This record gives sequence, C-alpha cells and structure tokens, in this order.
Amino acid sequence: MPDPKCFISYSWDSFSHKKWIRFLAEKLHQNEVYTYLDQWDVSPGDQLPKFMETSIRESDFVLLVCTNNFASKADAGQGGVGYEKNIVTGEIYSGSAPDTKFVALLREGEPKSSLPSYLKSKAYLDFRKDDIFDQNFEELLRHIYRKPKYVRPPLGRKPQLDAVPKGKNATTRTAGQSKERTLSSDGTVDFVQTEHIEAVTSQLSLVGLEGGKIVRLYWAADSPPLTHKFGRELADPAAIAGRALYSEGWNERLDDGRLFWGPYEALPSPGWYTAAFRIRVNENAALRPIIRIDINTNSMRSLNVSKDLTGVTFDAPNTYQVFLLNFEYKGANDVEYRVRKFDASLEVWVDYVAVMSMFHKPPEEKEAGDQGLSTFNKPRGT
Repeated sequence: MPDPKCFISYSWDSFSHKKWIRFLAEKLHQNEVYTYLDQWDVSPGDQLPKFMETSIRESDFVLLVCTNNFASKADAGQGGVGYEKNIVTGEIYSGSAPDTKFVALLREGEPKSSLPSYLKSKAYLDFRKDDIFDQNFEELLRHIYRKPKYVRPPLGRKPQLDAVPKGKNATTRTAGQSKERTLSSDGTVDFVQTEHIEAVTSQLSLVGLEGGKIVRLYWAADSPPLTHKFGRELADPAAIAGRALYSEGWNERLDDGRLFWGPYEALPSPGWYTAAFRIRVNENAALRPIIRIDINTNSMRSLNVSKDLTGVTFDAPNTYQVFLLNFEYKGANDVEYRVRKFDASLEVWVDYVAVMSMFHKPPEEKEAGDQGLSTFNKPRGT
C-alpha cells in the first residue's frame, strides 16, 4: 500500500497538550505515516477552513484526540474542532469514507465526558497513560497498516455427532474432543467414540501389529496433546483425521530440525510397547538419512530409542508410510515422541503417533541398523 496519510484533529487545551500532539505526529512520521498538522502546515494568513477540508478529505485516517475541552467544542460546534466535526460527520453520513477512517484517541478524562456525541458509539484507543504509550501506539500503527495483532484462525471440522447405540450412555463430543482419552480399569486407553480409531488399527495390522492394544494416539495436527511443534497444521485429505503437521522450513530457534516433541506422558504400566509414526515426504531419492524418529523419557536415562530414515526408505514421494520403534518402558518417567528432519528444504507431513502395548519382548532384529523399522517399510530392493 502507498504511504498512508493522517490528519490530527485536536483542541488547543494547553501548551503541554499541543506539545504532545506534535510528539504524536513526529512518531507517525518516523513510521512512514504522512501527517497533516496545523503546527507544521498552517502559516499566518492561511485559510484554516481550506486546510481542514483538504487535509481531512485527502487523509486515509483522521485521528481525533479527545479531551473534555475537545468534546465540549465539538458538541457545541465551536471553533476549528466544531468545523472539523461537520466535515467528519458529513463523510460518515454520506458514506464517502469507511468508519475505520476516523479513530478516536482518548487523551484525558473519562469516555462519558471526553468523547463527543458523534464518537461515543465508536471504539477508541486509550492514550491517557504515557508509560504505556508505545503499546498503544503500536496498536494504532497496526490499524493504519491493516496488520492486526490477532487474526481469526481457520474454521475447524464439523463435529461427528453419531447416534448413541441403545443401552449406552449418551456422550456429546466435538471434533476437537473426539481424541480425548480415558484410562480403563486395566490402565489402557478406552477410546469412547474416538474418531478414525478403526482406520488406524487397520493400518497397524498391515505392518504386523496385530493382537496388541492401542494405548496412546497423538494426532500431529492437534494441540494438545503434542506439547511442542514447529510447522503448520494444514488440511490434508491423505491424513486419517483430515489434517497433518506440515513443515517446509527449519526451526531456526533450535537449529536442529525438530518438528514436534512431547507430550511427556506416562504409559499405563511397565512393559514392551511399539510406537508407530505415520509420515510422508516430498522426495525419496536420498541414500542419506533425511528423517529421525526417536523416543525418550524426560530423564533420557531409562529410555532412549531412535531410528534414522533414509530417502529410499520411503516407497514413493508424497505417500504416507508407517514406521515402527519397539521400546521397553520401565515406568516412573514421562515419555516423549519426536520427529526431526536433517534437510531444511525437505517437505514433511506427520499424521499421527500411535503407541501399542505388546504382550512380550519383540524378537531381535536380524539386520543391524534396522531396529524399529517394520518389514513393510524396509528400503526398496530389500
């Protein structure tokens, strides 16, 4: 957008007030907001009505600095403040300018007495406290440059409101709640009306995970439970729940390629478990590691299992695959599951991490270096 222009309408209350007005205009100029100000632009003999009319008409924003004296003059139609009120209300009434062009700045007094009648219904910026001037000035600049501090997030998915089978207790769950977990009497997870659980179970059976029970299920595009993330949560038709965590850049703050890590949650009981990571990438030609999946505890002493995935580990680009890590949980610690990448340009989508209990220790891997990788997802050609 071209450099915005502002006009400041105010009353000459005192020398200190005029000085503050000039300070405000200087700050606006320092931030590339061209400001019309009588203290700069009007010389003896100039036509004040012409200056006011032209400046208001040509400005993108009109800042109305409200005080008790300003309100009194505007309501009575006196002096320059009264004349400017006529111009402003004329633009508002005719619809020749949007309401957002006219911004009330409350400088002193209370809104009831310092806002003139034609501004009482408008939201205002509070500039009464000089010690938080910078905070309020930033809010003003955001309005001028149309860069709001908070933006509306995208709409979520429709809730799945299935009918409750006869004899069951009714439970209302929104889509965002559909993945909440409750512990059953044996300490495992009871997925009451959990969306997509059958699809996940079916996928895990394809990679040899049959007979166990899913005790934890974390959707990468949901917050919580995964505590830390780097990337964007995007709609993804290929993901089981329709959304995935997507990363196309680098975590500059950590500088280690982490996409997510968490949620620091204990498992139901000591024993052997398998964690299933469902991931896809945009290229699968590299012979070097491009992704690392790992599991550890908050102390990193009782558990630390990892697996590096090369590009050729993936059967095809942009196709989800499930990768497995077997681990023994000895209890007393919270567990985190992590995915990180080694290449900043690599595009990665993570669908979920599912944790399944096992009834016995898994057999030793036959090939060194393939621990935790399912035979379903071995490198091509093996």
